[in-house]
Amino acid sequence: MYRDIEERRKFPRIRIRLPLQYKNLDQLPNSYIPSISKDISQNGVCFISHEFIPISTRIVMVVSLDYPKYSQIKAISKLAWIQKNSSAENYCVGLEFLAMTREDSHSLGKFLSAKLT
Repeated sequence: MYRDIEERRKFPRIRIRLPLQYKNLDQLPNSYIPSISKDISQNGVCFISHEFIPISTRIVMVVSLDYPKYSQIKAISKLAWIQKNSSAENYCVGLEFLAMTREDSHSLGKFLSAKLT
C-alpha cells in the first residue's frame, strides 16, 4: 500500500524525523498530541500516531523545522491514509496539507530544497 501511495505523489518526500504536534481541527486549542515525522514534502507529512484516526479527518499540524533556522510551520490538513504498524502498537499516518500561510509554505519549501541538495 505504501508503495502505491508513493508512486502517485506530486512532490518528492524527504525521509526525516522532525518533532511535530497534531490535533483534530474541532478540538480545544491546547489539546495537541506530540509525535515524530517519518517523511515530509511540500504537499504533506507522514508521522506516527498511537491512536486510530479516521480517513478525511481534518487535522491541525505544527511541524518544527531545523533549517535554515529553527522555525515552526502550521497547516490545516486532511488524513489521506492510515496503516497499522505490525511491529508496534501504533499507526503510520499520511496527511495532505490543505492550507498554510504563504510564509509557512515558503519556509517549508526552503527547508526541503536545502535537504534535497
